[in-house]
Amino acid sequence: MTDLQLTKLVYRILNKSRSDEFKWLDDYEYFTTFLVNTISDFLPNIDWDDFDTVTKVYTLLVNNYNNLNDNNLNPNNFIPYTTQEFVINYDMDFTEVGITTYKTTVVAPTPEIAKLHLLKMYDNGEINSWNHEEINRHVYDFEEGELKLRNMTIEGTKLSQHSKMLMESSDAKAFIPQEVFIFKKIQKELKELKTKDKIIGKIKEILDYMGFDPLEAMYYYYIFTSNFREDGRYDLTKKSELKSIQDLKSVKTKNTDAGIFAKAKIPFKGSNLEGFWEKDLKGTDQYIITSYGWYPIYIFKNGEWYKINQHYSSSTGKQISNVGLGYDKPRFDRGEMNAIRMGKDPKEVKNEKYKYFVKDKKQNYLNKKLNRKIDLMWLSRRIPELSDVSQRTGKVDFIIKDIKLENQLPVIYVDVSHGGFTTNTGAYLNREYAHPSAFSKGAEEVIKQSLQQIFYEDLNNLNDLKVVVNHPNAKSKEVPEVTDLQ
Repeated sequence: MTDLQLTKLVYRILNKSRSDEFKWLDDYEYFTTFLVNTISDFLPNIDWDDFDTVTKVYTLLVNNYNNLNDNNLNPNNFIPYTTQEFVINYDMDFTEVGITTYKTTVVAPTPEIAKLHLLKMYDNGEINSWNHEEINRHVYDFEEGELKLRNMTIEGTKLSQHSKMLMESSDAKAFIPQEVFIFKKIQKELKELKTKDKIIGKIKEILDYMGFDPLEAMYYYYIFTSNFREDGRYDLTKKSELKSIQDLKSVKTKNTDAGIFAKAKIPFKGSNLEGFWEKDLKGTDQYIITSYGWYPIYIFKNGEWYKINQHYSSSTGKQISNVGLGYDKPRFDRGEMNAIRMGKDPKEVKNEKYKYFVKDKKQNYLNKKLNRKIDLMWLSRRIPELSDVSQRTGKVDFIIKDIKLENQLPVIYVDVSHGGFTTNTGAYLNREYAHPSAFSKGAEEVIKQSLQQIFYEDLNNLNDLKVVVNHPNAKSKEVPEVTDLQ
């Protein structure tokens, strides 16, 4: 059965069951229940419990609803099922541990369904965050906690980036057809929309419908108002006539709304918080966000964001939170941010930073002895082999043997001196362990996390730090577990 035939058949079956509750077009979650209850008996060979199958059928019905309703759906006007990749940043809340932010990619037809897909995987216990990219930690305790999904944000396809890519070779037109469509649609409905909020809301709907990121609605509102044409012929606007975001006057706003403007790189002025465009000493355009006018807390230039690595005060910390540009941006200290603002290449700043890092940490940490507790139960979520270990706690003693710069990134070499299972009070039951083993794998993970915690403010990104763990005193065979002393 082709997708066209399936779409027609499912629509006919659903239409026969039509009632006052027939609201599947606007409610995906309602649709999944309604579909299974209504259609599973008619098409028993299809797995209606499969998320991807239901999503495909729902999307085909929504895409082709008007032609289905007019009994006019045919191969020439059939809109097929298509998907795209959505990058999702989400927080996992470990009750006793705190919040860790991860990034993953979900394939789906729309941002909303991408979000629902991730939530369904979570509800079914199918999310393994440890396989996703970790981009931030709010605290660094490693005690056992309960797993909770707090929130997520979706980074959809940005129309502005698509526009920039397509227009780079054009010398005449300022807008691509998708942007022209948005502006014409808004202009046609201006009398009904009237207010700024309603216009932005409408742009969000259009962007979402077109498969682009609704978060760009604010950006396109200001591009539209700055380049308004009475004749509505935005397809005739030339690049030389274009008034860009850089040309806007600062918009006054509350600090709590600053993030909306910052994400769109629109000049704004809050309470001791300001975002504006300027050129560095080399003439490069850059978008700067300052706290109290003293130093930049964010810089955007050459397509990249850079972030301050310390709050310096609680009020500045709150402002950084208000801007909320995410936790995966490269971090620099105040002096480094000022250097980037002046025009120094961020890569050069980073290289110098890590050269100093290696020199400084060698003086202070070489041959330093450290030890850390190991919560085997907590780690079992990341290392499944540990779930078979009867002991629940352990400890590892290690020494920092060397700190080097390799491929412009810092590498710390560590020797484990002792390791093993412990009592609940932290006393060793056995100071021996095997390598390779589930325990040594867990010890390496704890050592890596511990060093990332210690040097967090020295790193542009957590993953810049590589940790190499050696086990000179480990046994070659698995050490028996000690259970009678627990």
